Amino acid sequence: MVIHRLQKLLDHSPDLQKLVSEGYELEIRGSYALVHHIPYVTVKKEIDYGILVSNLTLNGEITARPDNHIVRFIGDIPCDKNGNEISSIILDHQVRNFGNGIVVQHSFSNKPPEGYSNYYDKFKRYIDIISAPAIAMDSIVKVKTYRSWDSDSKTVFKYKDTNSSKAGIDAVSEKLLEQRIAIIGLGGTGSYVLDFLAKTPVKEIHLFDGDIFMQHNAFRAPGAAIEDVFSECVNKVDYFKNIYCNMHTKIVAHSYFVDETHLSELDGMTFVFVSMDCTTEKQDIITHLVEKNIPFIDLGIGLTCTEDMIGGQIRATTVINKRDYDKRNIVSRIQGVR
Repeated sequence: MVIHRLQKLLDHSPDLQKLVSEGYELEIRGSYALVHHIPYVTVKKEIDYGILVSNLTLNGEITARPDNHIVRFIGDIPCDKNGNEISSIILDHQVRNFGNGIVVQHSFSNKPPEGYSNYYDKFKRYIDIISAPAIAMDSIVKVKTYRSWDSDSKTVFKYKDTNSSKAGIDAVSEKLLEQRIAIIGLGGTGSYVLDFLAKTPVKEIHLFDGDIFMQHNAFRAPGAAIEDVFSECVNKVDYFKNIYCNMHTKIVAHSYFVDETHLSELDGMTFVFVSMDCTTEKQDIITHLVEKNIPFIDLGIGLTCTEDMIGGQIRATTVINKRDYDKRNIVSRIQGVR
């Protein structure tokens, strides 16, 4: 799978393929392209090797025009043969963590008037500037090694999250990697929670709801359901799983209501969204989560219509640690607030 995805990206992206065919050490890690083994001169006038890093702009498995001209660098400050930093390309010297094990020390900026039309041109420009002093100092220094790197495809997404790499928030997103999340209730609130959650790299998303997806549900859910789905009597969790598994591969559907016989299935969760009406079953769920010290949010929206006006309330109660709350107060608050 790793080699297949990397080869697919190379097969459909002439700019990346050109880098590889010419002998540059290209690695695709997450939504970033890294070119290894870039020789440069240090401030001590010694030759060392660094790594150039750029986020990728993709359309599926095809590279698009780079969305910016900036590259990052892993290594010391690149200098000329006299040990003076190459100031013409320096943007800043700031350590940044982009996740995926990528921690850079410097950022470079060298923008041609028309920008970069592809990643070959972008990388080649910076490679030439940085490596030229090292090659001038020692003619046996080589940039092209023809060494291959496998792509790291450890991800729950079916296609690369280029939005996080574009925003530079991969390191923050990585904090969610081991989270197993449950959403209890896929109505007008829970379905929107899923819509947002499916775009995060959480380990698993478990959906619990025993209802059928009906026509009125379509007007409370994100997206636009096709008309034919109503005659198929599809369970809500299966309906939403079929949609969001196009993006997130670890969505688990539980087509039943959570009652006392299913409470133990919540024990392996790291966080739970409770988005259901107030019932005896809900009280049992809340009590169980508090006793098991599983953090959760109880949330929902209620609307009322009086004459020609609509009013409503938003309910959101967050419980992180049972030691901070009295269990009876939690349950009574959640059961009583409307």
